[in-house]
Amino acid sequence: MEALIYKLLAYMNNSLDKDINYHIAKRLLENLDKIEGFSLETAAEACSVAPSTINRFCKKIGFRNFSNLRNMIVNKYGACLEKTDSNLNAYGFIEQIKENVEIIENIPGEQIERVVKQINESSRIVILSFEKHQLQAMELQKKLLLTGKFCECDTNLFKQMAALDELTEEDLVVTISIQGYILSEEVLS
Repeated sequence: MEALIYKLLAYMNNSLDKDINYHIAKRLLENLDKIEGFSLETAAEACSVAPSTINRFCKKIGFRNFSNLRNMIVNKYGACLEKTDSNLNAYGFIEQIKENVEIIENIPGEQIERVVKQINESSRIVILSFEKHQLQAMELQKKLLLTGKFCECDTNLFKQMAALDELTEEDLVVTISIQGYILSEEVLS
């Protein structure tokens, strides 16, 4: 289900204007807790569009049809999304920040130097990320651009795949993932 949420948010965030599909994505997000019980017609009614428009939207974001999208709501145990009363608390937030700072402080300096050197020496940099990591990718792209290093950072998966097909030995690929592994040069070769 998380993948569905990211797809809907990505569509909304990457929409140049608030077209009908933007509104469909928004309405589906607003009704996540109800979608499991929606028929195609009910979903169309909730989004104020025709059923065929819902199916076209589903295809546009990578699903065969609305039924396929609806199946993303049910997790592997068959449970439906339930809203919880869990709130973000200051203590938990502070602890997460401390953990992140500790992880950063434990990255060996030589690894950071190696990455900086590779960035400086690369003729082309392609930043790859998917769904929720695109914000970090675009932030890195912006920071590198401000230092004079232009990077490619497409949010479209097909454009990312095309960029990989055009790589040369002088190019650098930066991946942003939840694991955050720094690959050794042996792995990259």
